[in-house]
Amino acid sequence: VEGMRREKEASEDEYGAEIEALKLQRTEMEMEYNATVADLESRLVSSEEEMQHLRDDERERQQQQQKKLQNEEQTKNHHLEEEEDKLQKKIQVQEEQFQGLQT
Repeated sequence: VEGMRREKEASEDEYGAEIEALKLQRTEMEMEYNATVADLESRLVSSEEEMQHLRDDERERQQQQQKKLQNEEQTKNHHLEEEEDKLQKKIQVQEEQFQGLQT
């Protein structure tokens, strides 16, 4: 009977040690899982921040391009207005000369 009791206690101790080892293993796996999740969340945040940065850069580039096009258009219009003024003056001078010839 004493031998069976010792065998039973030894068996219980062995199972207890296995349970503790499994609990430790589970804790280690949970910690590894949590670290992996934290790393992935960090990468996701970094990726989202990078995407926002790229969007901001693209928006800025488009605004600069639009401003450049507007400036080019204004410059072109100004030159066209100057040319139109020169032509109007030329026409006016020719009309005055023509009127002078008729009289």
